[in-house]
Amino acid sequence: MREVERFFLDLLDGRMTDETEINRRGMAFLGVQGPWYTVGYRMWSTVERRAGRRRVIEDACTPARLLLDYNALVAGDPAPPRWSSRFIARMRALAPDSSGAAPGSAETQRP
Repeated sequence: MREVERFFLDLLDGRMTDETEINRRGMAFLGVQGPWYTVGYRMWSTVERRAGRRRVIEDACTPARLLLDYNALVAGDPAPPRWSSRFIARMRALAPDSSGAAPGSAETQRP
């Protein structure tokens, strides 16, 4: 998870701008069951189990929201890995609904 986070932060912070290098590093996460699959599966399945399928579908439209929702949902559980507070701050800037409220709470329910 930390490698994926470092990749995203390098992109967001402008430390990586060469498209060839971006593709090379991003493709390194693929494979039979690389970090893209493992981290993605853990986040999607956690959000679906704890906040419902509707939230997963909403998050598919705003990927930054998925990372925020995942972190909020595992906040009280010491076992699952989490994104760093620095990374979460960057994701809040990208997500249109960045209230910080836990998914599924009255504050985040959508009609």
